[in-house]
Amino acid sequence: VVADAPPEAKWRATEEDDVVTARAIVAIAGVATDNLALARVDLEWTAPPAEEGEEPAPQRELIGEGEATPPARASLDDGDEAPIDYDWDLEALGVEPGNELVVSLVATDYAGQEGRTKSPRRLLVVTDDEYQSRLAERQSRLLGQVQQAIATQRDATTATGDLAADTQQAGAVDRAQLDRLTSIEFQQREAAAAVDDPSSGAAAAAKRLLEDLQRSRLEAPELAQQLASAAETLEQVGEGEMPAARGELASARRVGQRANEPNADMQQAAGEFLERLGDAQTQQAEAMERLEQVADLLTSWADYQRFAGEAAALEKMQRGLADEAQKQAAAMASKLMPDPTQAERDKLLTSQAEVARRFDKLRAAMQKLLASQPEDAEPTTASESVSDALAESDDADVAGKLREASSDLARSRTGAASQAQRGAADGLQAMVEALRQRTTTDPEELAKRLEQEKERLAEVQREVEELKKRPDTRQTAQARQRAASRAARASRRLERLTASQAAASTSQGAQQTSGEEQQGSQQEQLAQAEESFEQAQREIDQAIREMQNRQTQRLLDQLKARIDGYIERQEGVLDTTIGLEHAADRQRLDAEAPELAASERDLADELSRFAEELGKRAVFELALGGAADQTTEAASRLEESRVDSSTQRLESMALRRLQHIKEVLEQTPPEPQEDQPQQEGGGGGQGGQPPPPSPIDVAELKMLRLMQLEVLSETDAYEADTATARRSGEPLPPDWGDQGQELADRQRRLAELALELSERDNDPEAEPPPE
Repeated sequence: VVADAPPEAKWRATEEDDVVTARAIVAIAGVATDNLALARVDLEWTAPPAEEGEEPAPQRELIGEGEATPPARASLDDGDEAPIDYDWDLEALGVEPGNELVVSLVATDYAGQEGRTKSPRRLLVVTDDEYQSRLAERQSRLLGQVQQAIATQRDATTATGDLAADTQQAGAVDRAQLDRLTSIEFQQREAAAAVDDPSSGAAAAAKRLLEDLQRSRLEAPELAQQLASAAETLEQVGEGEMPAARGELASARRVGQRANEPNADMQQAAGEFLERLGDAQTQQAEAMERLEQVADLLTSWADYQRFAGEAAALEKMQRGLADEAQKQAAAMASKLMPDPTQAERDKLLTSQAEVARRFDKLRAAMQKLLASQPEDAEPTTASESVSDALAESDDADVAGKLREASSDLARSRTGAASQAQRGAADGLQAMVEALRQRTTTDPEELAKRLEQEKERLAEVQREVEELKKRPDTRQTAQARQRAASRAARASRRLERLTASQAAASTSQGAQQTSGEEQQGSQQEQLAQAEESFEQAQREIDQAIREMQNRQTQRLLDQLKARIDGYIERQEGVLDTTIGLEHAADRQRLDAEAPELAASERDLADELSRFAEELGKRAVFELALGGAADQTTEAASRLEESRVDSSTQRLESMALRRLQHIKEVLEQTPPEPQEDQPQQEGGGGGQGGQPPPPSPIDVAELKMLRLMQLEVLSETDAYEADTATARRSGEPLPPDWGDQGQELADRQRRLAELALELSERDNDPEAEPPPE
């Protein structure tokens, strides 16, 4: 008889602590074992509590499952072992920067015994900028590794050349030269290990850095391309030139050893020895050249990352100073709070001056880098990003706002200073986005930013309209160039905002505005530019709708991840309520009913939050809001220890609504990925037909149909109960009329929504129904 011991779970090849983005895909690697058989393996984590002061509730996700019944085995000597390799998508959890997830692996056997990892894995969620800064630090360390490999390789190459020269002069190979060769081989092994060591080499570090970037889901295509190129080159050097150099050095050593044997032909041996050294030196030189190319690649990118890192640090510092200035302003305006001390005001002023000093230094370094570029060189993506960042700082007048903030602080105008500080911080944020060639990935924020770009593009359109009225003079040509430059920058901003088609149309309009390489008169060129900008505006509108759909899909994914838990909670509440109705123990009723009420209110709060966030999708807002209202009303009755059929009816209606929501969510396919091409013309289908409805539109129709079926079913039951009561002469409940009116109101709202959806689907340019 084999005693059934609890299973065990262990992490495999992972760090104890991790820093991740809110959308990261986390690699979960481990192993679960049991002396008999494993039934399942779960990933358990504690999510941030909904309210401050609450204990975080553990949540689980099934990541491995055995058969329904214990498997039959001929022998139990080896037990059961299950390797765990799971990609955990954090985006569906809805975590935010600042949250910490404490994660464990939990293995369960068929007897229900559990075993978990001895130490949990902690995931700290940070902002994209913070994660980018960490990547930049690791990239700097990678550059240091490559530079160390270059230095070691250079020493080995130089020593090989010196040995060859001395051998050439001596015309023979002696023991001293073999000792020198042994030292060179050691240097060559060190250089190779700095590149190809599987755990600490530069090639492995570049691959890990690239994988972490991809798993973070950061929008940084330039950085990904740089790292991919560096990783590929390092791998090739580690598998090509460096092993070849070591092989030639080993061959030279064998030749030298034969040269020292009795009766050896010293002259022939020396010639072959020199040949092997020459071949080794050729491979060494090639390896060093390719390593230097990688170093140049990383160094160039590091310059731009340094600019972005400094601008990001200044933005963070400036926002902190703005908060402090606002706090001091509130204290000075309030009679209940002590005024800030002179030392506190002086410290704020000094810190503000430091921000201004560092900004001036940053700006000068960026201008110097641009000035160092050859005049006839084509602008690179990196140099354009620096140019755009400087232009963004000019547009936002960052330097002016920093001076204004210092002046206001010197005169104790802290309220006005905080406004100037926030304006400067916004300008610094725009600089960071230009330098890093990316912006926020939050769909809601992207939609907001695209609305702002519509206004900025409209300003360019007004300039072009005015230019059409002016004669074709040198001053007009200069004005056209300035307008074209603003349009080109707008194009690059739209590209960062993932509105690629609008960016292309805006870029075309910029070229037409400048008149370069364009045919036709000034009037014709500017008229073409106007058409391109109008097309861009339509494509921005389409991009905004896509961002709104992505935000909705993100919320629906989060709801889908939680809906099973909501249903399970509601089923438990309903079952307990039914049990309490038939319980003879009043004390039990008074003890458990308030707990059920608290559970219903918690669920109502969560459903209400989702309903509010999905406000632009009125069907889902109504579905979730209705369930929230039902659980809230049930909670009110439970607080009064009322567990009768009316309370159970409310709980059952909420449960049925949650089940219907789950059904719709499981049938809803995800939105098309960002890299799928948009349809031409800002959203039209083939032949000018409107595009097919999105998956979310289809989901709304399904949800609307299910809610209509709910109303019909409840109406039939209402009418049947009414007829039964009248036939039996029993009085109807006091709220019977209210229930009938509520059904009528729900039916009327469903009819309104059906009409709204019909009108929207027939008008692809229409906005989603208002809240």
